Formats: sequence, structure tokens, C-alpha cells
Amino acid sequence: MNKNSVGSAYYGNLPSSWESSTIGDLCFITKLAGYEYTEHFNYSVGGEIIAVRALNIKNGKLDITNIHTIPRDVSDSLPRSKLFAGDLVMGYVGTIGDVALIQENNRFHLAPNVAKISPGEKILPEFLLHLMLSERFQFELDILATKTSQPALSMGNLRTARIVVPPLPEQRKIAEILSTWDEAVAASERLLASLRERKKGLMQRLLTPPSAAGQAGQVRFAGFDGMWREVHLRDVFQRVTRKVGDNRVEYVLSITATIGFVDQREKFGKVIAGKNLGNYVLLQKGEFAYNKGNSNAYPQGCIYLLEEFEEGAVPNVYFSFTAKSTEVVHPHFYKFYFESGALNPQLQKYISSSARADGLFNIAFDDFFSIKIPLPPIKEQEKIAAALESCDGELRTQAKKLKALQQQKKGLMQRLLTGAVRVKV
Repeated sequence: MNKNSVGSAYYGNLPSSWESSTIGDLCFITKLAGYEYTEHFNYSVGGEIIAVRALNIKNGKLDITNIHTIPRDVSDSLPRSKLFAGDLVMGYVGTIGDVALIQENNRFHLAPNVAKISPGEKILPEFLLHLMLSERFQFELDILATKTSQPALSMGNLRTARIVVPPLPEQRKIAEILSTWDEAVAASERLLASLRERKKGLMQRLLTPPSAAGQAGQVRFAGFDGMWREVHLRDVFQRVTRKVGDNRVEYVLSITATIGFVDQREKFGKVIAGKNLGNYVLLQKGEFAYNKGNSNAYPQGCIYLLEEFEEGAVPNVYFSFTAKSTEVVHPHFYKFYFESGALNPQLQKYISSSARADGLFNIAFDDFFSIKIPLPPIKEQEKIAAALESCDGELRTQAKKLKALQQQKKGLMQRLLTGAVRVKV
């Protein structure tokens, strides 16, 4: 079987001018040797050269917000693992397959668990970057990796990964087209991030209780003045304790910190409630649940309003509660208030010691319900909630646009990188 017939088995029928090969045949691939790290690296000394670790490689780019450095003379003394413009770097332990392109000389060096891929004369770095980020190549890496508690990919196996490459002019054109799409995706991501920051700032200004002396940056809608009342959670909310029991429920839910309520079948691939399902709380639309587990986004746990489902079963370890009267409490106002993290300082005072064996904080329900919250007039609650709901609508629209761009680029990569669609050069 010749090289192109092997490529056809992997990628379908190839154009006659395309070459099927292994990445090891077309690139120099290496990693940081153990002795290089143990004898020469000392991050506490620091230096001018960034040691590229796996956590620095994200979404096809370098992320240098969290770095370790080494002296320039150390990097210069280890030329095999030194990184140059045009090299690619890829994590090969744990999360395998994140790739980025080095675009500067004399700034980066390999760190442990990161491979260096130096393209030869038959393949352009920019083209190889897109090729390695493609779904087909990532799938092959998954097959070649050793499946253990911590997946790993040996350099030998990486070198055997098959790729197909067109002539250099076609590579260059394909890379240019896909880079244009990358720019469109990046612009959409920046807009989404900007909208999130705008919402965050608006929440800060709208949800901060007015003070007698006024507060810088505080915003009130026209027609509203005066102070907000301060009440305890127990004054305007009541606990929800209804059990699922023998009732049939369509949705068994968990709370994910950055998403909210999710179907356990989607999150875990199955319902994990087991025999405990009857003891789950039957939560209804418009009611809240507090997940006492910590996360980066919500270090003291998170509270979400059930909106996406008419009802659902939630773990009885959550604190579930609902408004005593919607004439006093607008649930969507408090959805945003809880989302803002405004309760965190009070929660921190009540959380005792460390997390339990199940990962949840030790906090008594009575303590939770004694937390103080602001109570604006109901009309002002409604006005604030409507403004923030509008922000959420913009975020959802932009997120859909971003997802559509990403899917379109993915489809275009599939067609361009296999020769199904040819480009004019």
C-alpha cells in the first residue's frame, strides 16, 4: 500500500498532488529531557525566558498569564529544547492535544510534559497548527495515547500520527483562510467578554443598596428614591421540603456553578440519584436551590433559580427555598442578586471548618436563612430585573453567534484539510 492509499484510508480520496505521511517524517519532534529539568531548571531563580507548560497552551494559543521563567543562559545551553519562531508546542500528559504556535525567538523554552514540533521544509507552521487542531488529528491522538488515570502520549507514538499535506502554495492559502476565520471567532469572543463585563458592572451599580450618603457609581432608575429595607432571608423566603417520594419525575437535576441547573443525564451520562431519588426535593419553576459546594466562580457555593424546567428533582443536600409572596419578592431580582456573589462575605462567616466528605460546606440551614439581604420596593425589583434580563438576552444572542461561527469554521477545516474543497492558488 503506497503513502497516498494509506492517507485515503484515514482521510478519504486525496487529490493527486497531496502527500500522505506521518508527522514524524515531516517534523522534528522532541521533549525536555529529564536531566535538562533536574540539572538546569530552578524556577525560584527566575529569568528572562518563559518555560512553556501545558497550562500555558489553550485554544490554539499561548496563555502567559501564569508563568515560570528560567535564565537566558540556561535556555541557550539547552538548544535542543529551546523554542524558536515557527515551532509548535503541545501538551502530551493529562490533557493531550492542546497546540500553540511559537511566534517569537529568544523568549520561550520547553517545560516538562510539553512536546516541541519543528516543521520541516515540506510543511508550513501555520498550516500544521490548523491541521493539528483539526477534529481528525485530535481523534488520532486520542487513539495513540496511553489510557491510564493520567493519559499520556509518548514521542514515539506522536511521531506515527498520520497527516496529509498539499503543496506549499495550497498550504499557505488554506492557512490564510482559516486564520481569517480565527480572527472572526476571536472578535466574537471579545464582544462576548465585553458584554459579560458590562453586565457585571451594571449588576454592581444596580444591586448595591443605596446609602444615606450616596455611593459612587450607584445607579437608580427614575421614580425611585429612599432607602432599601434590610431583612433576613427567612423573612421573605421559606424552605421547600416537598419530597419526590413515589412521584415520577422527568428531570433529575444537579447544579453546575457556571451554568446552573443541568440534567444529570447530560452532566454524568446517567442519573446518579439511585435509590436516594425518593428523598430528593421536588423543585418547581421559580424556586431556588443553594448548592453548598465550592468552585472557582463561587467559592462559598452558588444559588440558582429554576427557570429552564417546569419542575425537577434536586439533591436534598441542597438548601431549596421559595418566595413567601411574589408581591414582596421578585424572584428574578434575587436571581441576579445571588449571582452577583453579594452573599459571599456572610456565607463565609457561617461556613464551619472545611468541606465534608461529600465536598459540601458545613453550614446549618438556620444560619443560612439568617443571612441579611436588601429588600427594594417590588416595582424597583421588577425594573432592575428587566434591565439585567435584557443583558442576559444580549449575551445569549452573542453566544449563539459565536457557536455558529465556531461550527462553520469546524466544517470548513474538515473540507479544506482533506482536499474535499480545493483553493485557488
